[in-house]
Amino acid sequence: MKVSFVLLAHEKPEQLKDLLGSLLNAGSNVYVHHDATTSGDLPAAVARWGYDQLPGKIYFSKRVKVVWGEWSIVQATLNCMEAIQQHDTDSDYFMLISGSCMPIKPIHLLEQYLAKTAKDHIEAVNAEKHTWVTAGLQKQRWSKYHFFNWRYQTFLFDTSLKIQRKLKIKRVLPLKHTAHMGSQWWCLRRSTLDKIWSLYRNKPILKRFYRRTWVPDELFFQTIVANLVPEAERSSELMTRYTFNGWGVPRVYYDNDYAELLGENRFFIRKVSHRAAKLRAKLTAIAPMQVDEFATLLEAAEPERLQLQADAMLAKHIELNRWHSLAASLENPYDYIKSIPNPMLVLIGSDREAKAQALSELDRLDQTIVYGDLFDKYEVGAGYANRQGLIAERGDVELIRHRWYLQLGDIAHNNPGKTLVFSLGANALEYLEVLRWNSACHMVMVDRNPGCVINIDLMSDLYLKSKVLHLLLDRHCELSRVSTLWVEELTSILQEQQWSIRSFNRMLINYQEGVRWPSLLTKNHNYLDFLESVYSKVIVLVYVDKSALKEVEYYLNNALSTPLYHDLFSVIPDNDNTLDWHYYLADVAHLNARLHTGVLAMAIDISSIKHLETLRWKKNLLVISLEDENAQFAIESDLKFSVYGKKDKFSASAMLAFRDVDILMKNRSCDYIALPSSEQGWIEAEINEFLQFMPLKGCSSALDYL
Repeated sequence: MKVSFVLLAHEKPEQLKDLLGSLLNAGSNVYVHHDATTSGDLPAAVARWGYDQLPGKIYFSKRVKVVWGEWSIVQATLNCMEAIQQHDTDSDYFMLISGSCMPIKPIHLLEQYLAKTAKDHIEAVNAEKHTWVTAGLQKQRWSKYHFFNWRYQTFLFDTSLKIQRKLKIKRVLPLKHTAHMGSQWWCLRRSTLDKIWSLYRNKPILKRFYRRTWVPDELFFQTIVANLVPEAERSSELMTRYTFNGWGVPRVYYDNDYAELLGENRFFIRKVSHRAAKLRAKLTAIAPMQVDEFATLLEAAEPERLQLQADAMLAKHIELNRWHSLAASLENPYDYIKSIPNPMLVLIGSDREAKAQALSELDRLDQTIVYGDLFDKYEVGAGYANRQGLIAERGDVELIRHRWYLQLGDIAHNNPGKTLVFSLGANALEYLEVLRWNSACHMVMVDRNPGCVINIDLMSDLYLKSKVLHLLLDRHCELSRVSTLWVEELTSILQEQQWSIRSFNRMLINYQEGVRWPSLLTKNHNYLDFLESVYSKVIVLVYVDKSALKEVEYYLNNALSTPLYHDLFSVIPDNDNTLDWHYYLADVAHLNARLHTGVLAMAIDISSIKHLETLRWKKNLLVISLEDENAQFAIESDLKFSVYGKKDKFSASAMLAFRDVDILMKNRSCDYIALPSSEQGWIEAEINEFLQFMPLKGCSSALDYL
């Protein structure tokens, strides 16, 4: 087995001395194309160095001026193939390399490997089916004519493409070939190289077509080999290592990279700096070695092994902590939050007492670092005393809220392996918008223990959680809802069993799977179906004057043991036109059923009738409009002039507002009646008829453990 090399070089002769010496000393033949634009007499230099006396032979092909991106680089390679046809008789493989390449393993080891694989090593991706070019043209490299060089004639290059697109020019590859693309650097069997040369000589159309393609060195040989050689006889594994950074700049190796190159699994690298004299000398000595000599060299390279090990550890450390670096901080909040490695437990609610109790329980665990409302509008870490590791004082609200995700990252970085536990309050939604996409984050809505009274504070807390549930329908995080009592029980179990915080998360998930209304935690539910699933019967009294509620409220309290909730929707901002409140209504209905009866009675002001737009489709619902039969139809106008034109504000009487309710309720699934508030007996009769079948109590739900 013998491998020879096709060398495309544009370097000055002195810069090629190490590479040529290493290959020729190993007994390989080298077929050189020396760029016609490069000064210096390479054949004379080779003779002066005495390289014509080495075991390997060197041959020089006809020189052409090579221009990046154009046919000339393919022509240079073909000229070397012509020299091979004229001079080579004993090579089995030919490997294409550049003047900046260097061998990093013995050539004999490469020959053994090639004998074992017995394949052509060339990257050839079907460019008609798959994307290979990361940025720039792909199919248009061959489907359009290219007369100009993008690097030097950008305007003409782009203009030419625009004209051809308008003319709908679409070139087709000759010989019914399928386009394939890949790296320029290949290593081919002699039989394959002979097939390429024969096809090129016998089909002049190939040159005519490809000389007007763009970057043909990544297309010409790849397409021909893929269409001539069965896939089973090809391998995409390349023999040369080359890497680029994110800007497309190739990596260059220097003297301090020797240890890394000893551990490299490829046979060649590019690019090696021409100033790295020590590295080049060491690699030049490796190329002609026998395999056992190279193994002995590796056994003696203990300092290099230790250096490589230390470098690998440092690289791993950098990789694991990259998320916290300055470069990562420039990323958007979503990607940064997802990169934080620490698990997170986020307690959500506006009930500060319930959150403080749950935080205190979780602080008993060794694996947690616990804070209060880190991003509260008025106090950093509000609701809990711990301030360990925070860069901000309690009053530095603007500081910690500025790029808040970085502040969270700092806490995580300073507490490796710990679970971050913190709470969010009334402003939770703006942070959950980002946090919900971290799969290692567990959102926990914390409710009070049994015995709570439904008041304005509790209703505000339930409405916040309703908004949270609606937002978290789309998420990557986990979501649970528990009482403070349940948190206490879980933490006690963890401490007794010495389980990890991962077990805490697992137990939360298992618990959540058993609650009622699974649509609270699943995607793509229908909010109308959800309201229909609320098992309480609902009575809605629409009023203008609160005095109209006095007698009916007395009847509900004393005859039915059912409280009347005034302005249940008052916790919803006037500008909130979403339907997020349906979770809130379900929570209130369930709590009311546990505390009182299975009947939810509410009184809403005429200004809140927009909520009937949804509620009217609930079947076990009774809407009663308490009208004033003595009210008059009236419209008042407050018209004012301004520099921008008149401003006219209309106000309507209560009677007209009730007319709006009548119009809205024409289409409904619920029961509806409009009655004068003075007809108390009639109102009671309608309620009694509606409540003939009382709902069952005691059903399991997400709030059963409140």
